[in-house]
This record gives sequence, structure tokens and C-alpha cells, in this order.
Amino acid sequence: ADRLPGSFVEEKEYSLVWHYRPSDPEHGARLAAEAYDHLTTLTANFDLQVNRGLKIVEIRPVGVHKGSMALRLMNLVQPEMILAAGDDWTDEDLFQALPEEAFSVKVGISSTLARFSVGHQAEIIRLLEELVAD
Repeated sequence: ADRLPGSFVEEKEYSLVWHYRPSDPEHGARLAAEAYDHLTTLTANFDLQVNRGLKIVEIRPVGVHKGSMALRLMNLVQPEMILAAGDDWTDEDLFQALPEEAFSVKVGISSTLARFSVGHQAEIIRLLEELVAD
């Protein structure tokens, strides 16, 4: 984060994420590739996973992801309906973990494990507004 103005490191409960969205995109992409390569080498002998996403580089324990956390929550809450929407590669773990009856929606144009996809975030917002109105 010191090498790229506007970037920052987020400390989550189970991971560290370097965000470079507000930074120079070309410089950020070069540094992200460099960080990914270095972190992958440094963590090769540990149960850690290094991932690149939309303007982020994340390091986390293997097996800790949105899908594993969603399964834990679903076991606790027993929801009547499940709707999951996301626009990042990290959401694919979630889509894969959800039961068949869940409504999973990929935001954006790319291959996905979600059941449905929409082109833009505004479409999800409209859907949520309609659900709340009913």
C-alpha cells in the first residue's frame, strides 16, 4: 500500500486484502501481479491461498471463503429463501456452495456458477426493491 497512492490493506477476520481500485489502474495492475507472485512463493508451504480479484489481492486460509461461511450461516438460521448476488470471482465459491433451490445471480458478463446473471448492479437493486414492495 505504501508503493501505490490510494491503495490500502484491509484486515478481515480471516484474511488480508490489498485494494487498489482507487489507484492508478496500470500501476495497480503491475503491482498486483508482483504481489501475487511474491505472496504465492512465500506461502507455498502453508495452508494459505493467494487470490487476485477485481482490483484486489487477497490472502486467506485454504477453505475459508464466502461459500463455507454461507453454509455455516444457513445451518444456524435455516432460511426460507436464499438470494445471493455478486460481481466478483470470490462469489463463485458462494454460488457453488448454495443449495439448488437458492437464487444465485452473477452481476456482470462472465462465466459463472450462478443460476442467473444480470448485466449491471442497477438490475439487482430493482429486483430487491420489487421484493421489498411485495
